[in-house]
Amino acid sequence: MEISLSDHLSRQVEQQIATGSYRTADELMEEAVSLLLDQRARAEGRIESLRRIEKMVEEAGLADKVLLPGDE
Repeated sequence: MEISLSDHLSRQVEQQIATGSYRTADELMEEAVSLLLDQRARAEGRIESLRRIEKMVEEAGLADKVLLPGDE
């Protein structure tokens, strides 16, 4: 697989390799993609939790009693 990066990102990758943080661009990209996927999974988990809370609030008949930021 080949990946094209902007000049800015290419320089960042090269800098990380030069400082010894990563041995290769492949190593850096593997960690970057893993972190991105983990972050997205955690975000989806938070969204799902909020949906469950919303459903419980509605089922408890408390939707009109909940004060949300900006609704003061």
